[in-house]
Amino acid sequence: MQTYQVRKRVFMLQSSGARLRFPNQCVLRFVLSPQTPFGGSTVPSRTGAAGITNTVTWNANTDRDWVVMSDPLDPVAVDFAVGDATADFEGNVLTYRRKLHSRNELTAALERMLYRLPLALNVEFIDAPVITEVTGRVGDAEFVYQHAKRASPVDLTNQQRQIERLTDSWGRVQLLRHADRRVVAALHYFHVACRLERAGHTPWEFMAEVLLNYTKLLEVLFPNGDKTIDGTRMGAQQLGFTSAFVDEWFVPALSLRNDIDVAHVSLADFEPDQLAVLHTYTERAERHFRDLLRRVMAGVADKTFNPPSAKGSGHTKASKIIERMRAAQVASSQA
Repeated sequence: MQTYQVRKRVFMLQSSGARLRFPNQCVLRFVLSPQTPFGGSTVPSRTGAAGITNTVTWNANTDRDWVVMSDPLDPVAVDFAVGDATADFEGNVLTYRRKLHSRNELTAALERMLYRLPLALNVEFIDAPVITEVTGRVGDAEFVYQHAKRASPVDLTNQQRQIERLTDSWGRVQLLRHADRRVVAALHYFHVACRLERAGHTPWEFMAEVLLNYTKLLEVLFPNGDKTIDGTRMGAQQLGFTSAFVDEWFVPALSLRNDIDVAHVSLADFEPDQLAVLHTYTERAERHFRDLLRRVMAGVADKTFNPPSAKGSGHTKASKIIERMRAAQVASSQA
């Protein structure tokens, strides 16, 4: 369910010599974003306030619209008690207090809130909330609950290399004027995958959707009926990838699509060592798919790669679905 989001975190203690000692009274704090719906902020969002001036801004270039309130809502202030625990919201900060008896109990309490609170809030709040910071205290020991490692790669380059990339890309724009729709679709799916990785609150917030777009990329480039894995193996090897490489970096995307929380519902909980394998793949796969597309474009340019033509593909079933949707929309508008 959240297979690709549950990453390893550590307790970063804020003073030397501090230790997490149990049993102990614990205070956990969760900072939510965006702040506007919780009060105290007029940062543009989709939340407006009744009884005051709200300015709606529409960006016609991106088709995004936002509400800007003339005055912020008052920060919310509400508290709850559940058994031996208490919780209170003060604006966009939730503070949770409870006596905990072990590090495992502490981790469980943190992760319950970290991964469940945004889901519950999202049902009511139009600005889908995320948790941007987790801190706490065990007795007198202050800590930050942070990710154990950095996963996102960076690109070290120079001006000349960037000019070369622009030149190569411009050549591909011209090439795409005559390329088969399958090649254009593959580039589109890869672009969507990269945008999802960059747009997420964390690099893996939309990782299941990233992986799904990787599989679409492979399916459109190497169609082989219902034997997409075989088609990918044959097609990628024709582009110069070894069989072992294909099985390490391309086939897993197809396998994950069907069996591990990508295109189909999964309620499975995986062990930490299993998650580590999945996360290592998701952190490193992008560059190999980028290399695949470079080879595809080179093959299209020198006519050594020719995917089956997509021209003339039928849309009979899709057209029928759209017509049913049209009829439902017309009926709804007339009601």
